[in-house]
Amino acid sequence: IILKNKYNQSTIEKEESNTTNEKFLVVDGRRICITSFIASTTMPEGRSSFVSFSETPDYLADEDDLGDLYAEIPMGPRFITHDPEFGSMTLSRRIARFLSRYKWYYPERDNPNVCLDEAWHFFERVTLPRYFSDEISKKTSGYDRAAQGETKRATSLYPVLKTPQEELADFGLGAGLYFAMARALSIILLIGGLVNSSSFAYYQSDKYITYEGDINETYFTVEHCGDWSGKSVCSEGIYTQTDEYKGEYTVNEGLFGFLLKGSAICPTTVYVPCYECLSEGNLEHYNKDSFNERRLSITTPDTSYNFLKKNNCKTNDIGHGILTFVSMVFVILAVILLGKYMLLAETRFDENEQTAQDYSIIVRNPPSDVTDPDKYRKYFQELTGHHVTVVTIGLNNFKLISKLTERRRLLHDLYFRRVERSGFTKLVKFQFHDLGLDTKQKIFGKAHAEKKDNKKFTEVTGNVELDYSETFTDEDIEQEENQGNRKLMAKIVKLEAIIRELYEEDYKAVKVFVTFETELGQRTAIERLQRAHEIEREKEEGDTSTDVLKFSDILPKLDEPVEPSAIRWQDMGVPIRTKFAQRIVTSFIVMNLIGLVVWATGMINKKYKPLASFFVSAMNVVVPFLCRIINHQEAHSTEGGAQAFLYSKITAVRWVNTAILFTLITPFQQTLDQTGLLTSIVLLFMSEAITAPFLSFLDLASNFKKHLKAPRCKSQIAMNNCFRGTPYFLAERYTDVTKVLFVTCFYSVLLPAGYLLGSATLMIYYLSDKFAIMRTWAPAPALGSQLSRWSRAFFLLSIVCMAVLSAYWWSGFPFDDLCEVSAQHQKTFKETVLNPLVEYMDTAEFVNTSKFETKDKEVEKLDKVVIQMNAYEFCDQDYLRNLKFPPSTFIYEHDWMQKNQKLFVELFGWISVACICVVTYILVGKKVLAMAQNPEDTLNDTKNQFIDFTCVSEIYAYIPQVIDEYFQYPLLACDLDNIDDNLIYWEDGERSYDYWNMIYDVPGWAPHKSDQRLSRVSGAIPDNIESVSTFGNKSPVFSVVAHYPPWDREE
Repeated sequence: IILKNKYNQSTIEKEESNTTNEKFLVVDGRRICITSFIASTTMPEGRSSFVSFSETPDYLADEDDLGDLYAEIPMGPRFITHDPEFGSMTLSRRIARFLSRYKWYYPERDNPNVCLDEAWHFFERVTLPRYFSDEISKKTSGYDRAAQGETKRATSLYPVLKTPQEELADFGLGAGLYFAMARALSIILLIGGLVNSSSFAYYQSDKYITYEGDINETYFTVEHCGDWSGKSVCSEGIYTQTDEYKGEYTVNEGLFGFLLKGSAICPTTVYVPCYECLSEGNLEHYNKDSFNERRLSITTPDTSYNFLKKNNCKTNDIGHGILTFVSMVFVILAVILLGKYMLLAETRFDENEQTAQDYSIIVRNPPSDVTDPDKYRKYFQELTGHHVTVVTIGLNNFKLISKLTERRRLLHDLYFRRVERSGFTKLVKFQFHDLGLDTKQKIFGKAHAEKKDNKKFTEVTGNVELDYSETFTDEDIEQEENQGNRKLMAKIVKLEAIIRELYEEDYKAVKVFVTFETELGQRTAIERLQRAHEIEREKEEGDTSTDVLKFSDILPKLDEPVEPSAIRWQDMGVPIRTKFAQRIVTSFIVMNLIGLVVWATGMINKKYKPLASFFVSAMNVVVPFLCRIINHQEAHSTEGGAQAFLYSKITAVRWVNTAILFTLITPFQQTLDQTGLLTSIVLLFMSEAITAPFLSFLDLASNFKKHLKAPRCKSQIAMNNCFRGTPYFLAERYTDVTKVLFVTCFYSVLLPAGYLLGSATLMIYYLSDKFAIMRTWAPAPALGSQLSRWSRAFFLLSIVCMAVLSAYWWSGFPFDDLCEVSAQHQKTFKETVLNPLVEYMDTAEFVNTSKFETKDKEVEKLDKVVIQMNAYEFCDQDYLRNLKFPPSTFIYEHDWMQKNQKLFVELFGWISVACICVVTYILVGKKVLAMAQNPEDTLNDTKNQFIDFTCVSEIYAYIPQVIDEYFQYPLLACDLDNIDDNLIYWEDGERSYDYWNMIYDVPGWAPHKSDQRLSRVSGAIPDNIESVSTFGNKSPVFSVVAHYPPWDREE
């Protein structure tokens, strides 16, 4: 708002007190106190400076001068003067500042209620992560992350390139472990690819793609000298005999073709006479579709001859087999050791970051009727001898929290509907005495509202702040003109009635968080009660040795909690049976969804094969989105648990879609075709390495909001909401890494270049995600190591698949289900069928009267067909689909295999058995043994840093709050009286914490805070305000938090 004197248009100057932090406007020598003065250096000449007032009107100066001042709407865009203490601006903001001068980019530039630059300021100061950059922080090494919206100290944006990996744990232990894991796996696959590089060269060499026939084999290169339909006549025979044939690739040149040529794709294919299928009626062993895909039918006036495509590439090179085996063993061992590395990284990251988790315990079985934090404080201080700093008692009020959150969403929607319909408020003149008392207090404050002045006029402009304590009467609803607004108002009234009913329920304590002043206090409590539980299990009847440690007749079960921001308070107290039922239902839905995708892909593959790959790619985007919606219906105690279940769902979907599905829909005989399975896998790798990171870098959805939607918003809240960043789920990032590893392992034998492609993809993930978490992603809860540990189990399953599939791929060569018939049958077949055909093919009559058909269609033009005149019959080479395990030539038939191939099938087959045993022990056996030795062991192995909780500058307590995408900040759900604001991990520089606290939204159970109560920002809290956690003799309605600073200790 711009203030000018109504009569003489005095110049407004800025003045700052030398003795206090107050700031003033000087108007004709009179000082008016304001909360902030934002000078504009980019305002067009002749324009005034921009001033923002506090919502507390008492800051206005002499009440006698009130009528002499009026508001003027500034025209044109306004900019916040950049403060060099808070680092450099982002490039996007600089671009937006330049474009804001144009009406086509910023249509609301003349709206005094909005400031686009302020929204960018919100993006840089609240949404993006920042670290302290003042003189205090320079005395310590590394970066110290600041709270969201930090205003008390100078901060800067994290540098994308210069931030070391160790500092990425500032975004949560789970995030730090993700980046460490992605980089480590990239290095592992790189080394594996270099070891196996000879396989890449082998598949391109003549040893693989050139097949030399023996003395019993004859090849005919059949070349057309006219249309096969007989329109032109060859003057001589159309075949030439050869005993050697080298395949020709039909794939494109360039990187894509180069990668495919280094795969097991077999260009050396010949057509061989089918011993069993001289007629269409004897095809019971051969899949009809596969037969038609690989059939060549030569029809003469007398009969029809069926030839089947045979892959003549060979895998009989012992050097190739040894290096393939060595690279597989290296990757298997490296992934197993990766688990040890991640545990060490977890400990290192945890020791570098002092968080509330290091000082706290969670009581999982608290007495349901004990809601007095003082009792817990006394018990644990006596138990450990260490000071208790914070106690949080979580209640099973999840229904109440859900309804309060829903009510705020409805008010949020109603507010924006009103703003968008009405636009910004014009200048309005009114007589002071005509205003109602509530309106006067809202605009001028209580002191000024009590003054009766019938002569002076005042002009105001601006939108009223979104008030979440607003209620509606039946009369308000009837007077509302807009039908949509009336429906929203009616829903709000209905919700308030439900909320008041929920106020009457008795809520029980379900979880208690106790934070000690020292790490030793936490460890002492866990160790003593762990030992007490061991004694309790083993003690004889009548033994009362552990009774002294009981709390209200209950021996507390302790654990180390997750980080405060990762607690899902909205699900606190949901019954276990409800959670179990939800997960059964959602898992069933996901399994059916996977089955539907597999079925749909198979049908599309039959009708139009090229479309199947595009459909699978689309499903890789759509299905994870559906999984997020499905997972949102589940109740979880922690954000880490919720994301672990989301990780499992998305991983299952992506494993099936990206690896298993391609194998299932590709007929066994087409595994090595040049347009088949491996082509799809290379396309998948290139898409993962290029397309996905590029789209992430473009951040289309977020940039659309910031550059198109935000400049058209009519309220500052709506505009700020466009700058909340791109939501991300760490579970999805882990699934992408798991997917790349799984696909690499799954096809390692057939696609050795997959090692290098996988390595490059993971490194691109590392760099692109590092940029995104610092410049585009929205703030997320600080997750612990749960996702990392969960993903390591899937990594072990990946290497099991690698070992098993390697054996199956080796056993399947040459992937054509054809075996040469016995010598006796061969002789008979040649004498009766083949020799007469060969003689007939050397005549012009053959050209004029015969037809060549393939895929059930007549071939009009055929450049070259290679026919081998040895008869073959069906033999099942597919161990995988027949579930023959372990793949072994000692157990199953293997007539098609060559000598060295049999050796490696045995080697890979039994290694896969050993790998399964080792992984089973790691995943199950070790945990069973650990539980048998010490089932209550929940203490981590990190070193005691000997730093007190209160001495850590940026450390937060377990404050009940709900994170919702509707709102700029979390919604608080507890009384914050007598609690240090620094214990909350975020800060709104414009509003008090009470504004975001839901416990004041709906009256009816406890008194609201007095209008005379000063903002919590000022720190003044009257002693006569009754606590809202309890009302009368009723049990608490909201979770209880008590703060006991060490300087107030009683002991």
